[in-house]
Formats: sequence, C-alpha cells, structure tokens
Amino acid sequence: MSRSDFQQMRQNYTSESLYMTDYEQLHMCLEAILTKNVKMTLHEKNI
Repeated sequence: MSRSDFQQMRQNYTSESLYMTDYEQLHMCLEAILTKNVKMTLHEKNI
C-alpha cells in the first residue's frame, strides 16, 4: 500500500466523520427547535 493510498483513505475518513458531526449537530438543533415549539404550544394551551 503506497503512501498516497493511505493519505487518500485518511482524507476520505476525515471528511466523512466531519460530515457526520455536522449532521449530528444539525439534528440536535432541529430537535431543540422542535421541542421548544412543542413546549410553547403546550404552554399556550394551558393559558
């Protein structure tokens, strides 16, 4: 296995893991927004 092959593999892995991290952060943000909206809706119904 040549050095460039290894670098290519590492690059692929890094970009993939970065993508996953971004996706997870996005998911958490969406989840927070959704729960916030649900809580606000429930709060409005209580009033």
